[in-house]
Amino acid sequence: MRTARACNGFTYLGLLFIITLMGLVAALAGSTWRFTAQRERERELLFVGREYQRAIGCHVKAHAAQPQPYPTSLAQMLASPGELTVRRCLRRLYPDPITGSDDWGLVRTPQGGISGVYSRSTLAPLRQRGVYVGDGIALSTAKTYQDLKFMGTLPTSVANGLGGSSEGEPPRLAPPTDYGIER
Repeated sequence: MRTARACNGFTYLGLLFIITLMGLVAALAGSTWRFTAQRERERELLFVGREYQRAIGCHVKAHAAQPQPYPTSLAQMLASPGELTVRRCLRRLYPDPITGSDDWGLVRTPQGGISGVYSRSTLAPLRQRGVYVGDGIALSTAKTYQDLKFMGTLPTSVANGLGGSSEGEPPRLAPPTDYGIER
């Protein structure tokens, strides 16, 4: 009779050990899944940020002769109304992959145009080396995703071609230096 009770106690302890071990494995799997999901969202942020960066540069190039070549809204880069040929610098408005919202932080020029975008997330980036995101900003210098500014700068050909002293050329347009960050 005593032997049966002793076996029941060992079975109970063995079952508790197995349940504890399963809980630890589940916690580790959850942590790994969260890390993997954030890494994928970060990769998507770099893609989307570069798309906005490219689209702003495309918009500036297409509207270089205008006094305000930078778009005043993100939707303005979807199509160019009033022109004979439709020129899309951006296929669609992308949501921020980190926050999941359409509310991007906007870097504005002194004239009110949008010269760059950034995520409003305060999370720290996972990648710390090897990725440069335009305008000299590297991931290694970013403390949060808000520090990553995807700037649509003037293409060199446009910056050099604007404002010569020849007649008929538009005035020289300098890329914005005093950024007003909209929060």
